This record gives sequence, structure tokens and C-alpha cells, in this order.
Amino acid sequence: KLKHIVSKDAFDIEGLGKKVVDNFWELRFIRTPADIFSLDYVKIEKLEGWGKLSIKNLQNAINKSKSISLDRFIYSIGIRHIGQENAKTLANFFKNSEKFSELFSVEKRKDILSNLDDLDGIGDTQIKSIEDFFDNKKNSKIIQSLMIALNVKDFQKVNKTGKLSNKSIMFTGGFEKMSRSEAKALAEENGAKILGSV
Repeated sequence: KLKHIVSKDAFDIEGLGKKVVDNFWELRFIRTPADIFSLDYVKIEKLEGWGKLSIKNLQNAINKSKSISLDRFIYSIGIRHIGQENAKTLANFFKNSEKFSELFSVEKRKDILSNLDDLDGIGDTQIKSIEDFFDNKKNSKIIQSLMIALNVKDFQKVNKTGKLSNKSIMFTGGFEKMSRSEAKALAEENGAKILGSV
């Protein structure tokens, strides 16, 4: 889960790759996602292969990722069956982190889940996944502590007019000059609807 959170399509923390996450996990520097944002850089400096510059770069990357859009945040926390497009749909429904936080409340969660059925691309499988995720007290506690460390920005609906308006696009493979997530973002900025599969 930690590796998913730091990945390119999620928090995109450069310098915190899979090997580093493994290393920090074994050293007990990181146990929950919130720990990423309160790392002890003095301890890291004592490790082999970490100099002042690499630590400064890591610190900058972590600080930059503290500000995250609601849709990316929803995707990042790793709810089963919730991909990037589902996360955008949910972010458009919740609009802000305060409304999203209502999922932590058992009473409010029931109401919210009953309304999700109307959303395009959100079916019984996704709703059950969201329910199971937030029913787990450990998950709720981890996500709440993570939210305290972050600035989760309100969801901004992408401009639907542009060169690619009314076009559905699916990306596959790699690109020479940009990552797939950058290509998706660029296409969306120009009005395209991004599909996960044909």
C-alpha cells in the first residue's frame, strides 16, 4: 500500500521508490502513509548512499506532494476496484475533503453509499469496496491521520472544451517525452474523456 501511495499516478514522490520504501519499512522509519510526511531526515543522513543533496531532494519532493487534488488522493489511498477514472467520478461527487471525510461516520456513510449508485462507472462492486474499506477501523484511522498531514485540494472539473472535446481516448504503452499520466492529464485539459479500457 505504501508503494502504491508513492507511485507516479498517486502522490508521485520522486526519490521514494520501491527499494527505498522497502528499506525505510525494514528500518521502521515508515509504518503508515502519514509517516512519510514526518520522516526523521537526521536518521536518513546516517544511512549509506544518502548525502545532503539526495536528502534535500527527497524533502522537497515530499513537501511538494503534501498538496494533492481530491481525485488523486482518493486513488492514492488504494480502495480496491477504485481506479483513476472512478476516483475522478467520486471526487466530482464529493467536491471537497470535508464531504469525503463523512465516509468515516457510520451513519453518514450509509446515506452516501446509497447515492453513489447513480454515478457513471460506479456499480455494486465499487460501492461494496468503499464500504469494506471504511468499515475497517484501521483503514479509517490511517486515512484520517494522513489527511491531517496533507492539503487535499477541492476537485476542479476539467475544462470540457478543447481540441479533443467529445473524444474518448485510451492510452497504452509508453512515451518518449512524457509519462502516461502526463499524457492523460494533457488530453483531459484539452477536453478528452480518458478510458481505462477499450
